Amino acid sequence: MALNRFQAPSATAFIVNEGFVRRSQMKGLAIRFVREDEGQDLIEYALLATVIALVVFVGASAAGTSLNTWYANISTTVDNWAALALK
Repeated sequence: MALNRFQAPSATAFIVNEGFVRRSQMKGLAIRFVREDEGQDLIEYALLATVIALVVFVGASAAGTSLNTWYANISTTVDNWAALALK
């Protein structure tokens, strides 16, 4: 349906055109996101920092558990020595 210069486009034509524009914008955004690598370094550093933090956390937890066991053993030994000394 051809429009003359004085006839306004119908609401349906506007909605269809708007949907096409939005799809084109989203497609352009997706292509730009895939092709550009400016923020890639930042993401890599953030992931590396996250992995390092997790390793430190796991290591500190393991060390804390080991130290707690070690101190508990020392405490038991000292208690036993004190009990023997009081006899």
